Amino acid sequence: MEAFHSYRPPVMGTTHVVCAGHYLAAAAGYRILEQGGNAVDAGVAAGI
Repeated sequence: MEAFHSYRPPVMGTTHVVCAGHYLAAAAGYRILEQGGNAVDAGVAAGI
C-alpha cells in the first residue's frame, strides 16, 4: 500500500484563525469572525 500525499499551500492571515475539514466550512467561520462574531459563533457556523 502506497502512502497518500496531498499538498495544499498554507493560507496566512493577520487577524483570525479558522481550521476546518472543508474549505467552505472554514470560509463560513472566517466570515463570522470578520463580521464581529466570537469563536463560539464561528465554530457553530463552521460545524453546520
